[in-house]
Amino acid sequence: MASKPEKLEVIDTVCALSTAPGKSALAVIRLSGPTSLFILQELSGRKDFQPRRATYAILRDKANQPLDEVVLTYFPAPNSFTGEDMFEISCHGNTIIVEGILDEIVSRETRLAEPGEFSQRAFVNGKMSLEQLESMDWILNSRSRAGLKRGLRLKLESLGAPLKEIERALMEILGDIQSQLDFPEYEVGKFDEKALAGSLRGLITKLRTSLGSYKRALRALHSWKVVIIGPPNSGKSSLFNRLLGYPRSIVFDKSGTTRDLVEDSLSLEDTDLILVDTAGIRDADEAIEAMGIEKTLRSLREANIICWLTDTASPPPEELLKLHSDKEWLIVSSKQDLGAPCLKASLKISTETGEGLDDLRLRLLKPKNPKEGIDEIGICSERQRRHLEAAAIHLEKAVADIESGLYLELVSESVSLAKKELELILGEIPNDDIIRSILSRFCIGK
Repeated sequence: MASKPEKLEVIDTVCALSTAPGKSALAVIRLSGPTSLFILQELSGRKDFQPRRATYAILRDKANQPLDEVVLTYFPAPNSFTGEDMFEISCHGNTIIVEGILDEIVSRETRLAEPGEFSQRAFVNGKMSLEQLESMDWILNSRSRAGLKRGLRLKLESLGAPLKEIERALMEILGDIQSQLDFPEYEVGKFDEKALAGSLRGLITKLRTSLGSYKRALRALHSWKVVIIGPPNSGKSSLFNRLLGYPRSIVFDKSGTTRDLVEDSLSLEDTDLILVDTAGIRDADEAIEAMGIEKTLRSLREANIICWLTDTASPPPEELLKLHSDKEWLIVSSKQDLGAPCLKASLKISTETGEGLDDLRLRLLKPKNPKEGIDEIGICSERQRRHLEAAAIHLEKAVADIESGLYLELVSESVSLAKKELELILGEIPNDDIIRSILSRFCIGK
């Protein structure tokens, strides 16, 4: 029989509902910490829990009144998700039952877990690396199969192997440079600066490929905002409705029908997009229309994709293109069934016949002319992106220094800095602020 620890100086015991709150057939409550076994023995009256074996039990409160009949699974330390003694309680999904069990557990010197605390304990106890912890954000929150696949890949395979390979290559390059600095040429041979620059470019390509892949993959994690803009009466609301599949916006042949922003969610191949219909861009004749146009211009700040729709072959205003040059622009010529003029190199569509709409949907899912390549690294967090970006910049500087004929000491410094950035992705336990930032996106019970 387990005995209750006298002190909980190192860590306490926590509990939480791990399934979605609300009415359901079943719910799962997690309990992790040094007093887990003691508490479940008291609640169930059973002493015969076998590791990783499901056990039927009736949980009772301190007044010996039944709380629910449950199935208990015991995961003794260190062979559990958190690395601690841990239980999973499968009970009926009535919220009254769930709250009753949690209240009873908390009354026995435990507390409710913070968001992501089970994962935090797994990280602290060496059950999960930092990059695996970050991958959980994609596993829990991805809005597409592609995003889920990315998260699972990192969780199961880790960043370690591909980054270690790049790190080893940088180590060899540093060794070659250092030998040139320490020994005369007749002992180590003539240094091939062209080959060195080529090797560094190959590594830069790998880093840039992963950075580009990560940027495109973000739409699998977050809802991508697509803002449709263009001249009045160019068919923006008709396109908005046709993409959604039902009449969400008012369509009328008079210019200026849309005065306010109209938003709705659009799911394409399991990827969620936010579609925004806007007021036509022109010199407004009245105050209310001017307000709508101002909202249109403000909405572009939050856009990921700006869809310029025109039926007059008028290009987007230069000032808008410059102001939002960081966005992806799609140029679309509408009303092709009516023979409307079209812009050169634009997508040609008709909301009446459906012409070009499949091509437009593909372009909403995939950026124009993406740099293809095999993403061997597969980063999945902003922290990783920053370090990888910094590493690529340092290596690009090293190549520039080589081609400029600068001292090898400067090249060596840039390569060393790039290597350090990779180490920061995979290295020792980071500060608490980074951990809190990662866990803040997790749900309670994970």
